[in-house]
Amino acid sequence: EEGEGEEEEEGKGGESGEESGGEVDDHKVVPGEEVSVVELYARRKELLREKKLLIGSLASAFLEEPEERILNLEKLVKLVDAPQAESVQMSVQRLAAASVLECLKDVTPGYRIFHQDTGEQRLKKETLRLQKYESGLLKSYKSYLLKLEKLVNIFKVGKKSQPKDPLVVKQGEFFLSCMCTLLVEHPHFNYANNILHAITPILDSGHPDARRCVKQTIEKIFKGDMRGEISLEATRLINHLVKSRKHNVKVEVVDVLRSLRIKDVNLDKEKEAEIEMKKKEARRQKLLEKNHISRQEKKRKKRLEQLNKELLEAKGEEGKKVKEKFFTEATKIVFTIYFRVLKSFPRSNLMGSVLEGVAKFAHVINVEFFSDLISVFQSLLAADFLSNRDSLLLVSAVFTILSGQGEALNIDPASFYTHLYNILFTMEPFRSHDDLPLALESLTNMIIKRRKRVSKARVLAFSKRLGTLSLQVLHNGAIGCLSLLREIVNTHTVTAQLLDSQHEVGSGVFDASIENPEHCSASNTTSWELTLLRRHYHPPTAKLAGHISTQCPSSGELAISQELKKPAAEIFSDFSMDEMSFNPAIQPPASIKKTSKKQPSSTPTSININMEDIKLCDNVDFHAAAVKQQ
Repeated sequence: EEGEGEEEEEGKGGESGEESGGEVDDHKVVPGEEVSVVELYARRKELLREKKLLIGSLASAFLEEPEERILNLEKLVKLVDAPQAESVQMSVQRLAAASVLECLKDVTPGYRIFHQDTGEQRLKKETLRLQKYESGLLKSYKSYLLKLEKLVNIFKVGKKSQPKDPLVVKQGEFFLSCMCTLLVEHPHFNYANNILHAITPILDSGHPDARRCVKQTIEKIFKGDMRGEISLEATRLINHLVKSRKHNVKVEVVDVLRSLRIKDVNLDKEKEAEIEMKKKEARRQKLLEKNHISRQEKKRKKRLEQLNKELLEAKGEEGKKVKEKFFTEATKIVFTIYFRVLKSFPRSNLMGSVLEGVAKFAHVINVEFFSDLISVFQSLLAADFLSNRDSLLLVSAVFTILSGQGEALNIDPASFYTHLYNILFTMEPFRSHDDLPLALESLTNMIIKRRKRVSKARVLAFSKRLGTLSLQVLHNGAIGCLSLLREIVNTHTVTAQLLDSQHEVGSGVFDASIENPEHCSASNTTSWELTLLRRHYHPPTAKLAGHISTQCPSSGELAISQELKKPAAEIFSDFSMDEMSFNPAIQPPASIKKTSKKQPSSTPTSININMEDIKLCDNVDFHAAAVKQQ
């Protein structure tokens, strides 16, 4: 098999250096006899070739007739931890594990195997043969997992007792990948929960590669789970892991929860309404049918109910209810973890991951908890120990809640407006540039989605702050800020005064250092940053700045294409330099055609200037010179 061949080369390449000096059992060395390294390597290669042939023949014979040759699978499983010659032991064990994995991926059925005790009841030969095969498959499956788990457990121990041999660690990582692959391929087969119990604690392991492997596996399980049963079990295990270690765990433990398929789960409302409706319906039926039902009619009604139940199962309604139940329970556990961290462990390293999760799943939070949740957020901001990223995540979570179901609540998020207004000035193109999409998302929820609840002074202040921010970030950040500014200009007509240099309202002078956006007098300034951005080195940024400065015309020379009308977060990623490419691509310089006749040069080769003849003006008006040049 191709997969086995790759593992063979990997195992051989990784071990040939250190294991070439070992002696093999089939070629004993006489004491006192001199043996060269080349001879030892040749003997090792010959022994490894024999083991490859043995493993390959067992696997291919089993796949030809699995039901008849289940013993071949058992022999392969025994080779996973069977003692071998020291020079080839790890290579043979790895090859055997890879071969068993491929066999199980092919022959494992897509259903759970249950064997009922039939007692003295006679069964058909085909049924007996199938039961015997399934029993053998389960036995080999369980034995294989136990052998893998013995080595995988090295990633669960403390730092002091962790193995230092890199070959043992690599072997453990390979065995762990085998377990994870089995879980992803057959998440609803027997022993899937056992694999989850074995690998979930590794999310808090000290080995980054092992943590990454388990995290990717559980994320795939969450994203591909349509029923919700395996997701609920994984969520319970993660909750137990977090509680047992007193929330002192790696961030990956909580990060993985954001991959859950939580869409339209309502934790309480739909369930209570359904129960109440059933009670009323049952009460109505009793009143209608009281003293009017014969014994024969009761039997007929019972048969009818059974038939309706079977029809519901055929339509999938019963499965839908079970699915909603599983995902609802998983959602409750997720928010139990989130709220426990927010209230009891606010200084935990899990805070950023928790805030991202709250912002993503805010649409399923019960409205009754919104007020308490926002109070907790306000106390966290007042404590002033959160990092800039965590602060942006917190503000984003608040306005995601308030722009959704929390829109009906009478809450004034003035402190969150002020905090975001001040934190925008701290963003720069090196350490915090990747956090800019979070700020743009918060501003979108704050000013666009809550357009009827934001004051004119705040709209003007944040519009001015966006223009200033565009000058101190990279080109993809600048065009992202301008994209959001375009949406604000189209949504709020009051921003037109920022584009009019002759406009004056009220008294006072704009002061960008004032912390409160309500009192910075943004109505007495202009968006002069747009004039500078029209000369930006990035052509789309310059074009978008010119479009906004002329109040966003829909047609004409300054109109923009549909590509520049995308949301700010999409534009930020479209023009990103992460892939080391410039968008749009820089055109090469035009080629110069060579002429046969040489043109006389009009530029003198040297200039003689007397410095005493040069006179400088005392006062130079740079603004007038720039306007004249423009």
